[in-house]
Amino acid sequence: MYKSSVLVLKNIYFCVLLTASKSRYFVWMEDHDVLMLCEAVTSEAYNFKLKSSKRGKVWESIAAYLNALKMPEFRATARAVRDQYALLISRHKLKQREEEKASWINVSEPAELNILLEKIQEQEKSAQEKRHLEK
Repeated sequence: MYKSSVLVLKNIYFCVLLTASKSRYFVWMEDHDVLMLCEAVTSEAYNFKLKSSKRGKVWESIAAYLNALKMPEFRATARAVRDQYALLISRHKLKQREEEKASWINVSEPAELNILLEKIQEQEKSAQEKRHLEK
């Protein structure tokens, strides 16, 4: 009798931990990434200097917009949005380099996520060149 009550208590405690952790953490899915990148394209964060207060305000506005959405639900800070953006861009650049090295890879039709990432890369490059010419 004693062992079973302890086991039940451990199961209850484990269930409480699971439900608590579910509400605490946010997991990025492809839908979240696509919406975040669409908002990043429209807000043009790349037009501002890295680590500037203006660029920080853009990331805050993107996070506020995404958190206001009901479907899919977001719970992300400005830093989380910025970090996910940087992660997606770096993964995309790595994937592009690998595809260029291996000419035998059959490239399927690009997904919406890849199209957005390519668009952002092009716009970042042009904004960077523009800033460089202004100096």
